[in-house]
Amino acid sequence: MPLAECKSGYCLLHSKGEALVYRGVANFDEAGTGTTGLLYPAPNAVGLVAAVLTHGLLVGSAKQEQRKKIQAEADKVLLPYLRAIGEIGYEQLWSLAISRLPSDAKVRWAIDNSDLGSDSAIESNLVISMTQDQSSLVLDNTIVFRKGGGREKRDHLSTVRVISPAHIEAKPEDYWTKNSGEQLISTSADLIADSLQVAIRDFEALKSTPDNSPFKTIRYKEGEAEKFERAQVLSDECNRVLIRSLNGALMLVPLARRVSGDSGDAHCHQPDTKPHITSSLP
Repeated sequence: MPLAECKSGYCLLHSKGEALVYRGVANFDEAGTGTTGLLYPAPNAVGLVAAVLTHGLLVGSAKQEQRKKIQAEADKVLLPYLRAIGEIGYEQLWSLAISRLPSDAKVRWAIDNSDLGSDSAIESNLVISMTQDQSSLVLDNTIVFRKGGGREKRDHLSTVRVISPAHIEAKPEDYWTKNSGEQLISTSADLIADSLQVAIRDFEALKSTPDNSPFKTIRYKEGEAEKFERAQVLSDECNRVLIRSLNGALMLVPLARRVSGDSGDAHCHQPDTKPHITSSLP
């Protein structure tokens, strides 16, 4: 199904030739560790500064190389899925994602600036990663809003992470790739739609009173692994929570556990029910 041209609402900018990026979830906690200390023999202060700067460049380069190796190793989790990923069409996935947005989101497709007919354009730069236990997908989407269309002026940037609920399978490859990769495509589209919905609500709340709710430790799941983040809770809906981290990133994540009496208890659904995102964003 061709994507609808953008004549009103939010225009999603698309450059011809753009491709989907899938990766393995990588753990960079060890990147940069193990480097030895360095003494700075220098005849004077100028020489000392030069030595420190040179060392900084060398360490930075070493860290970058280490991160590349860690990512390459993490990407091996995708080996059973390369064929399925290669068959996912860029426009096919975006068309499906847009169709899953609520009608009031008003997101449409724009091939180039000549298609723009609204006040706000959206530019999306996303990466979809698979957890190492192959139970979940993680979307990282950097979304730029530009008023008046075009790519020249940036008015707002939202960084959004969305994590799908874990599906533990004896043969995860079969789960993700059966029926021509139906589950891989569907879950990817859900994550994209959720990230756009979260970012648009954040953008539309810019002129409202800032959220002054306290930061607290949120425990959530990334695949079967338990993670934690210091964050403000923006929305709490039983099996997942929308939070804003200390660095301002928005995260829609499955809760690791719920304490009886939490505010989200009243909204609990069956485990397989996907709740509609509501938010305390004004």
